[in-house]
Amino acid sequence: MFELLSRLTSEDLLALCGIFLGLVAIVGGLSIGLVAVISYHYRRSRMDDIEATLKMEMIQRGMSADEISKVLEARAAECAPKATGGNAGWAGLRREFAKTCN
Repeated sequence: MFELLSRLTSEDLLALCGIFLGLVAIVGGLSIGLVAVISYHYRRSRMDDIEATLKMEMIQRGMSADEISKVLEARAAECAPKATGGNAGWAGLRREFAKTCN
């Protein structure tokens, strides 16, 4: 290995470092995107499971369809991101959503 590296010129080593950094950036970017997509769908699936379990429990308690819809609408209204004053931006909405729904 050292023998191979000793034969390379400084320009060749610089090019190899550039290629390596480029590959790391591409793989890192793709993996971040993949993790974001997977985690979004996993969370959505878990939320659907929780909602289905809640509906089944309410049915087992003998609640009417009207009562169930009122409970689900109240929960949806509680979890909706609230408009904040000023210029809070996307990060402010995300924080507000996380506070009310978790």
